[in-house]
Amino acid sequence: MATPRWDEKNKKWILSVMVDRKRKEFTSTAPGRSGLADVRKKYQKWILGETDKSHWRIEKCWPLFLEDVKARSGADNYRVVKQIGELYILPKVKMVRVGAISTADWQKVINNTHGTKVYDLSKKTLSNVRGIIVSFCTYATRDGMMDALPIGLYVPKSAQSIGKEIIQPDQLKSIFEPSDEWYVNAWRIMALTGLRPGEVYGLQRDDIKNGLLTVRRSLNNRGIVTDGKNKNAHREILLHKFAQDVIDAQLSKINAKGLIGPWLFPNHQGDSVIPNVAYKRWKLFATSHGFYVPPYSLRHTFISLMKNDMPSEMVKMIVGHSESMDTFGVYGKKVSGELKRSQKVMNVTFKKLLK
Repeated sequence: MATPRWDEKNKKWILSVMVDRKRKEFTSTAPGRSGLADVRKKYQKWILGETDKSHWRIEKCWPLFLEDVKARSGADNYRVVKQIGELYILPKVKMVRVGAISTADWQKVINNTHGTKVYDLSKKTLSNVRGIIVSFCTYATRDGMMDALPIGLYVPKSAQSIGKEIIQPDQLKSIFEPSDEWYVNAWRIMALTGLRPGEVYGLQRDDIKNGLLTVRRSLNNRGIVTDGKNKNAHREILLHKFAQDVIDAQLSKINAKGLIGPWLFPNHQGDSVIPNVAYKRWKLFATSHGFYVPPYSLRHTFISLMKNDMPSEMVKMIVGHSESMDTFGVYGKKVSGELKRSQKVMNVTFKKLLK
C-alpha cells in the first residue's frame, strides 16, 4: 500500500494508488493523525468495493443481477438464469473484479464452461450462457460497475445442435389405444394439435366453443398460470374431427367423475394439474409402450407430420411460432416410412395415420 503524504500547499492529505491499471486519489483536509487515519479509511472502503462498484468481485455483483432479473422477468426465466450462472459462469469468474474482466475472459467462459468442452454442450446451452453474460454486463454497465459491454462474443462453430425428438407413427398409434391412464387425453391433444404441454394442461372448458379452441394461458412446471411462452402463444385452432372426438371423450370422462371445475384436463380432484406430476405419469406410460421421449416430443411429432400437408405459415399459426421461426428446419425431422400427402388438412393426415 502507498503511503499518504501531506500536501502543504493545498493543506490536505493525499493517498495516490494504482489498482487494476487505474489511478485513484483519496484526500482529507483534517490535519494530523485524524486526517491520516481518514484518508486510509477511505482507501480501505474503496479497495473493498464499498464506494466504487467496479472493484466488486463478480460473486458480489451476481446476487444483485439476479434480483434485477427477478424484477423484470418471470419465475421460470429467473430459475434458468440462476442455474446457468451457478453451473457455467460463476465457477470461472466469481473472484474476478467486475470492472477488470475483459471480453476475452467472457469468451473463455463460453468456450470452456465449468471445465466442460464446447463440443459436449449443445448450441442452445452455449447460446444461453452467452445471452446471460450479455444480460449481466448490461446490468453492470447500467449500475456503474462496468464501463462498456463486451463486443463480439460468439458461440463456437464446434457447438452441436441437438435435434428435436419425435415419436414414430407406429408409436403414436399406441397413444390412441384404449387406456385407463388419467392424462392420456391430454397427451392425445398434444399430438393432434401441436400444443405445448403447459398449454394443454392450462385449457379450460370455456376455451372450446363450437369446435374452436382458444389458447389463452399455460401452466408452468410448478402449476402456476402464465400467459404462455411468447406473444404468439395466444391463438385459435379450428379442431379437426380426431381432436374434437378426444375433447368430447375427455368431457364425458370428467363429467362422469362428477368433476365440475373449469379445467379440461384436471387432476383426480378436479383442480389444475401440476405438469411435473403429469410428466411422471407420462414417463411410466411412455416406458410401458417402448419409447423414451418427453411429452414435448408430441408437439415435434405433430409438426413433422404436417410438414408435407401444410404451408409453413399455416403450421406457425397453429403451433404459435413467430414469422421468423424456421419451424420446419427446427422441428421437421424425417418420419420413418412417411408417405407424401397431397392434402393439406389435419383431419386427412390423422385419418390416414390412425385409421
